[in-house]
Amino acid sequence: MDLRIFSAAVAFSIGFSCSASAATVSHGALSSPDDGSSLVISDSQNGYEWLRFDVTAGLDRSQTVAALGAIEGGGWSIASEAEAYQFLEAILSPSLISCTDTHYFVQDCGGLGATWDDGDFGANLGSGFDSVYFDAVIEDYAGLIQISDGGSVKFDRSIGPVSNLNNDAAWLAYRVSDVPLPAAAWLFGSALLGLGVVKRRKLA
Repeated sequence: MDLRIFSAAVAFSIGFSCSASAATVSHGALSSPDDGSSLVISDSQNGYEWLRFDVTAGLDRSQTVAALGAIEGGGWSIASEAEAYQFLEAILSPSLISCTDTHYFVQDCGGLGATWDDGDFGANLGSGFDSVYFDAVIEDYAGLIQISDGGSVKFDRSIGPVSNLNNDAAWLAYRVSDVPLPAAAWLFGSALLGLGVVKRRKLA
């Protein structure tokens, strides 16, 4: 196993200790602690969790795929163009998205005002901007989301073949949120049962 993959898998499966005073960075429907206590960006709009940008920065696509199974319980997939656009919708919120073509593949999607700081969802190897790759519609090609310091957002549907990437950005990875619905349903069911018992006693 490549030493970088092994290091990423070990470091991020162990995780970091959680700080009670951690501030939360939020953009649109996305949020994540700013102290490294979580590797996850929560998405309240799409029901996904996204991997923070710094988790696999510097790994190529095949190394990222190899590392994903050992990170935070696994279940991660590399985003396709469809998921990448959902990420974009969540970060800007659908009402704010106004992507316009600057040429065939690149879209300028407006901005977040001056609210984005480099590294908000995990710094990667770029300076002054954060970037994540995704799988383009064209086989073995990559797309790119780039968010500049200050909030300018660009969506590039195809920046070129995966083999030509210089790995200066992470791959956008997502999984379905692990929401404890069964536990919530159990609690709700228990409460209803308790109310039923109380009502029966009053009738008796």
